[in-house]
Amino acid sequence: MAWSATGRPLALYSDRHSIFTKHDREDPTPTQFERALGELNIDSILAYSPQAKGRVERAFQTLQDRLVKALRLASISTLEAAKAWLPQYVARHNARFGRVPASAQDVHHKLKIRPLARTERT
Repeated sequence: MAWSATGRPLALYSDRHSIFTKHDREDPTPTQFERALGELNIDSILAYSPQAKGRVERAFQTLQDRLVKALRLASISTLEAAKAWLPQYVARHNARFGRVPASAQDVHHKLKIRPLARTERT
């Protein structure tokens, strides 16, 4: 699990795509994504301004574009090889594009994993 080392984040910053939120204010039923965030006690922060939307889109486009090319340059063609290679790619990517946080305080929640009940798996 991706969060096993750091814990889960307090919030997830995303655009307002229909995957992340509904646009019908009269329908109170959450999307499956909103429901999952609620189950994990993770707040959803939706980007409303053009600047915020651009920040989200740039991050996704950078990863989508660069990751595919980097995998190809590294001659990686299997999922197992990609999983083994990914930590070094993330470290290089963060060294190049990462920013020092405004606060050094770690605000991740400890991750408590509980097994799903049989009825929850279906």
